[in-house]
Amino acid sequence: MGGRPGWNKDYWKKMDRETARKLRTTCPKCGSDRTYYNKKFKVWRCGNCEHSWVIEGMGDRIPWWKRFFRWLGFQV
Repeated sequence: MGGRPGWNKDYWKKMDRETARKLRTTCPKCGSDRTYYNKKFKVWRCGNCEHSWVIEGMGDRIPWWKRFFRWLGFQV
């Protein structure tokens, strides 16, 4: 578990959905609010530090990279 609230799953469970949705659009690496959603790769990306991340539970499918690694036999 990291030191930032974005990396603590229990932190988000205690918070209401609307507030969590707004807060999760800040970059977990640098804290910038200049983020955008890349529809093609289904990841969030920071416009400041170029860090990209996936928010669990957003969307209806498992991300392509998790499906790929599971197909290869890795436990992700």
